[in-house]
Amino acid sequence: MSETYKALGADVRQQIDSAEKILIVSHQFPDFDAIGSSLALQIALESMGKEVLTWSAGMSPAPFLFLPKSETIQTTVPESYDFDTLFVLDSTDLGRVDSIDVLPISENVRVINIDHHVDNTHFGDLNIVMTISSVGELLSHLFDAMAIPISTDMATCLYAAICFDTGRFAHSNVTAETMSACARLIQKGAQPSKIVQEMEETKTSDDFECLRKGLSRLIIRDTLAFTSLPRSSTKSAIKLVDYLRLLKTPDTFIVFQELSGKRVKINLRTRTAFNLSEFAARFGGGGHKKASGILYKGLLDPTIQKITRALEEALRQFYTHDTENRDN
Repeated sequence: MSETYKALGADVRQQIDSAEKILIVSHQFPDFDAIGSSLALQIALESMGKEVLTWSAGMSPAPFLFLPKSETIQTTVPESYDFDTLFVLDSTDLGRVDSIDVLPISENVRVINIDHHVDNTHFGDLNIVMTISSVGELLSHLFDAMAIPISTDMATCLYAAICFDTGRFAHSNVTAETMSACARLIQKGAQPSKIVQEMEETKTSDDFECLRKGLSRLIIRDTLAFTSLPRSSTKSAIKLVDYLRLLKTPDTFIVFQELSGKRVKINLRTRTAFNLSEFAARFGGGGHKKASGILYKGLLDPTIQKITRALEEALRQFYTHDTENRDN
């Protein structure tokens, strides 16, 4: 175990030991890294005798029901829960936490920020921010550093978190340490085949209707492929952008999803060295260099035109300055 993890673990343990009531939150539109990590942390804290609550205002519970303790996640504002410690997981800043403005955060609350995004703003009183595959992997190392036993339930949640954020270990964020962490989680009781089956092999007819709609609206322009889902589309938790990534010729992908309130959720992915995080930041978004997101205020069609035009221009400049930048 590295000295870095030992030091970080000591800092986190000090905050936990002094906490009375703990609240765990993560980013809006939470994924398996956000929810899996939150639940693993909740289980760990409860094993230490702490009073803890996990809150996610806008989550759709269905995809996560197989994860231990998922039924305990609160979706209504915990107004009567007087917490003194706030763990914020997988969020670049507090603004990415859904409905954070209605959360009763007093000035005495200690904020512990645990994240792996390069554009994290270090908003916490304690910031544990590292370049690593996932918050799930980061927590697995921190638990070891704090000598917190990883139960089978925790291992299941952490494995799902890592598996999701690495694209089933297919993305470039996978390292030898990532695989080593997963090996330890399997030793602790995580069942890879069962977890992947629950994550990936539970698609519904609505999911396939969403996929059909998205593919029917697919546009490919040289190195860019994008599609959109109007608000009238069938509701689905399917990650449409992952299907676009199966295309061989384009190397940058976008999915626009129209939401209520004249908002558009935008998912961006690339196989190149082009920095999507920096591009997304121009429009109030952020994330990773190769995987980022934007929540944009506007109507669907004008948003598509504005973002694709800006991205195509940015990609032209990128390739003009360095034609060797493509990874594939």
